[in-house]
Amino acid sequence: MNTLLTDYLSRIALREPKQFKNIVVIPVFDGTYDKPDYLTLTEALQQQLATITEVGTNGQVPNVKVTNRSELRLLLVDGEELIGAKQNRTLNASILLAGKSETVVPVSCTEAGRWAYKTAAFADAGYVSPYKLRKIKSSSVAASLKAAMGHKSNQHAVWDEVLHCCLASHVQSPTSAMNDTLSAKAAELEEYLQVLKPLPNQKGLVVLVNGEVAGADVVSSARAYQVLHPKFIRSYVLEALLEKKPSSAESAREKVATFFETSKTTTEHVHHVVGCGEDHRFEGQNISGAALVLDGNVVHLNLYRN
Repeated sequence: MNTLLTDYLSRIALREPKQFKNIVVIPVFDGTYDKPDYLTLTEALQQQLATITEVGTNGQVPNVKVTNRSELRLLLVDGEELIGAKQNRTLNASILLAGKSETVVPVSCTEAGRWAYKTAAFADAGYVSPYKLRKIKSSSVAASLKAAMGHKSNQHAVWDEVLHCCLASHVQSPTSAMNDTLSAKAAELEEYLQVLKPLPNQKGLVVLVNGEVAGADVVSSARAYQVLHPKFIRSYVLEALLEKKPSSAESAREKVATFFETSKTTTEHVHHVVGCGEDHRFEGQNISGAALVLDGNVVHLNLYRN
């Protein structure tokens, strides 16, 4: 029995499912006090309290440098997309950076055909990578951590999934960029966002695509979740757009309950993390995922159905 997930999942509450086309979203609430206080990537960049650049002038494909000028901690969420600099990247793990810090963080490339400066610094793409890409990347990062090789991903597997998304979406991208696919689908993504809006004090969501649980994301701050909600929705919607099947919200809560109960049986491995806290990785036959934990509190939990 996974003690961390068992204790944490027992404290969350689910609200009524909301359906739009072939996606069902169930809001997640957590009655515990919001802590620790932190900024999201979007907030820090908008307020010019953070800068993300290449590591040195020449850059390093698997790393970028994050400068946090705020007194508050800065939360970077696994899968958040960074665009610009020498090539677009996606974050390899959820990371909580200390205030007034400069840190090199692990990333994966999501633009195989460019290695030249487009901008001096990275910008926030406004989405978390499609959840299948996140799942593939998370699995390879977990394997790397178990081998004591740090938060490295299988870069070729990431590129393959990016290419698959481009081809399946009928998008032509000169540099094979994930961002080109999301940009081409912007109008359709917005349609989902207009219907699947967050509730006040919501802290997470569980998403069903084509009638099956795809995954869950929960953060410790209701304020932060309001900022992250559109990014999470976009992550799951792309898959719904690629393969549309008739679906219903009927039995959605029962399927989520089963998903959570199965999550409690996963094997847990704890690793050091870049920045503050611990990186908890979960492995099971049907479910995998990760949690960023600080002082016993789950800052970000993400679970996937294998």
